[in-house]
Amino acid sequence: MKTLYEISTGKALVVEAVDAKEILRHSPELYTDVAPAVAQAAPAESPKAPEDAPQKLTIAQLRETLTVRGVAFDEGAKKADLQALLDAHYTA
Repeated sequence: MKTLYEISTGKALVVEAVDAKEILRHSPELYTDVAPAVAQAAPAESPKAPEDAPQKLTIAQLRETLTVRGVAFDEGAKKADLQALLDAHYTA
């Protein structure tokens, strides 16, 4: 079994591992397998993230969050650059 999270609401969805791969492959804009704290960084009712939540993300978490949300970034980008992209994505 695998837990997926709806990106817009953070609601958990438990599915078979094989199904999870297919769901993530076909609907990356709707679901993520990122931990709830990352998945819920942007509440559905507000496009802006909480002030302190994204700054606490590691570089790997920033990259994963940007990838899941379909935001392109340079693989050699610094943490500050990744953070700026994430911030811009939430306020856009």
